[in-house]
Amino acid sequence: MANISLSLMNQNFFGTSTSGVGSLFGSLGTGSSQGGSLTGLLSDYNSIRSGSYGKLLKTYYGGNRVDYDYSAKKNSDTNNKANEAKKADSNSQLASTRDAAKELKESVSKLTTTGKDSLFNKKEIKQEDGTTKEDYDTDAIYKAVSEFVKDYNSMIDAADKSGTFSIASKANGMTSLTRAMSKSLAKVGITVGVDDKLSIDEKTFKDAELYKVKSLFNGSTSYAAQISTQASGIANTSSSKLAQLNGSMYNNYGSYGSSYAYSGSLYASRF
Repeated sequence: MANISLSLMNQNFFGTSTSGVGSLFGSLGTGSSQGGSLTGLLSDYNSIRSGSYGKLLKTYYGGNRVDYDYSAKKNSDTNNKANEAKKADSNSQLASTRDAAKELKESVSKLTTTGKDSLFNKKEIKQEDGTTKEDYDTDAIYKAVSEFVKDYNSMIDAADKSGTFSIASKANGMTSLTRAMSKSLAKVGITVGVDDKLSIDEKTFKDAELYKVKSLFNGSTSYAAQISTQASGIANTSSSKLAQLNGSMYNNYGSYGSSYAYSGSLYASRF
């Protein structure tokens, strides 16, 4: 094969201008091996020029690269923060409900106690003239019932805010019982409002016959004792939900853990 001159290098090879090839590779000698080298060099040149060689390099080294997706991390951090905020809010609400239920139970316990420690036993009461008289301590009884009313109302508020169906259901049972007893409660100065909360009038209460108050608030079969049973159910449910929430409810990705009994849905956790 004759020597390949620069005029050949200035022609088009496979449709590609090769004017620059001459300056890159200069004059090439004869021989089939050199001709083959020319074809290979031109093929490499065209690969570089078209960008396919660069793509090949990226593909080859791509398996060894670690691309850090900052946008994905940012979204993940945002989701984690949102999940933590939801968890903290649920924790707070459930803890408030549990504590409100326990306080209501304590208020009831003071009223339902029987025997020598009962508030409804007659005691030596000091009169205004300095003398003593055996009578009921209406001030102490009124104070205890007022505490019950306050804690009952707090329980209603906490249950409404809990966002948990099972707690709301138990609270509804409590308010239904109270509405059923509204006439008897009204006779001792306790009114049931449209919002299911209680209010107490001191004068009406102290003027009421004490046996009516006692039948409502003292003993294991009284209205107050039944309210205590409802409050126990709410306290237990709140504690159970708190245990689920702080146990396996969330995994590191903000999803529900495999051991969570109601996995797959936040809706299910509210029951």
